[in-house]
Order: sequence, then structure tokens, then C-alpha cells
Amino acid sequence: MTKKTALILIILLWGATRQATAQSTCDAQTFKDICIKKIPEYFVFSKSYALEKQVTEHENILTKLKAYIIIADSYRTRIEIYKDEGRGIKTMVRTGEGYVSYVAPSTGKYFIKFTFDESDENNQFCGAAVLAFLR
Repeated sequence: MTKKTALILIILLWGATRQATAQSTCDAQTFKDICIKKIPEYFVFSKSYALEKQVTEHENILTKLKAYIIIADSYRTRIEIYKDEGRGIKTMVRTGEGYVSYVAPSTGKYFIKFTFDESDENNQFCGAAVLAFLR
């Protein structure tokens, strides 16, 4: 193999790798828009979350006796809400697939954990979720 042939081969491989990487990027904004459209009219959008890994966790402060909903773009997304009890202790308070509603019994730090279904053969974890509260 000549140097010129090797150089052409390297350039072709590099181009194919860049194209595969560009195709595998996650367009979380599209999924966020889908979730926002699912929010009932009497709820107010609060936050959105890009879900680009199999497991993602976000910290939030929830207010006492306020009703919240969390909507993911897919029902293959498990949602778990944990209450921070302090000293590194978390208690699960609610769980669901793709949708969870919750009324916080007390103001405090809560963690929302999103987990994609492990049956995704391609390991293409891409999506979004939103948090909204009752007016």
C-alpha cells in the first residue's frame, strides 16, 4: 500500500466516523417540545431535562402541598422521585413509567431519577422530560 492510498483510506474512515457520530447525537429539544404539549392546561411548565444517558438524576426543591407532574416523552422511561432525608439518606416517594404526579407533603430537596428501559438493544438513550406544577 502506498502512502497516498493509506492517506485516502484514513480520510475515508475519519469521514465515516464523523458522519456516524453526527447521526447519533440526541435532539432533546424535539422530545422536550413533545412533553410540553402533553402538560395539562391547568399546570405551569417549570423545568425540562435532557435524557441522554441510561440513568439521569436531577435535584429539585419542591414546595409543601404543591401538586407536580413529571412527563417523559416515552413510556420506556421509568421515573422515580426521592425525598432527601438528610445525611445522604433518600426515600423513594413515587414511581411511574413515562408520567408521575406527586403532591409534596413538605418543602425540601427531592431527586428525580430517569431510567431508560434496558431492553433498548441499540443503547440509544435520547429523550426529554418536563416538570410542571399546578397553578
